[in-house]
Amino acid sequence: MLREMLDRLEQDTWPVNLVEEIYLFGSYIRGALEVGDMDVVVQHTTDERWRQDSLNAMFSGRDSYVGMRQALRGRRRSVSFQFQDRSALEGEGIELLLLWRRDEPIDLARRRLAAILPATVRQPLRALHITPGARRQGAARFSCVPAGGRPQRQVKATVSVGS
Repeated sequence: MLREMLDRLEQDTWPVNLVEEIYLFGSYIRGALEVGDMDVVVQHTTDERWRQDSLNAMFSGRDSYVGMRQALRGRRRSVSFQFQDRSALEGEGIELLLLWRRDEPIDLARRRLAAILPATVRQPLRALHITPGARRQGAARFSCVPAGGRPQRQVKATVSVGS
C-alpha cells in the first residue's frame, strides 16, 4: 500500500505534485503485528486548480480531499489520511515518523519504509507461552509478547521434543 503510494509520488502528477511531506503514525510504526490500516499525515501546498476544486467541493457538499486521497492510495481503502494536521498531532504528543519530504529522493523513502518492518518483527520477546500438553501433542500455541508490550498474536507451530 505505502510502496504504491511512493510510486504515485514519484510520478509527480496533479494533485500528488502538491504533496510536500508524508508522515506515518499509529499502530504500524509502533510495531503492531496486525495493523488494521495505515495512518498517514499529508502536508501539501495548494495551487489555483486546488483552490477551485476545493471551492466547488465545498459548495456542493463534498469532501475537498477525495481527489487527493484517491491519487495517493488508488483504489485501496486501508490507508487513513490526515491532511495538514502534523502540528496538531505533534501537539497532542503523537509520534510521527517522516516517510518522505519533497526535496528527498523517493528511494530514501523506500529505504525508510523497508526499515520499519524489521523493527516491528524483531522485537525482543518478554514471554513465550506454550499451551499445556504441547509436548505430548507435537503442536503448541506460542503467544509473542514484545518487551514492554502485551500479547499481540498467537502462532501455531509444531514442536519437536528430544527424548
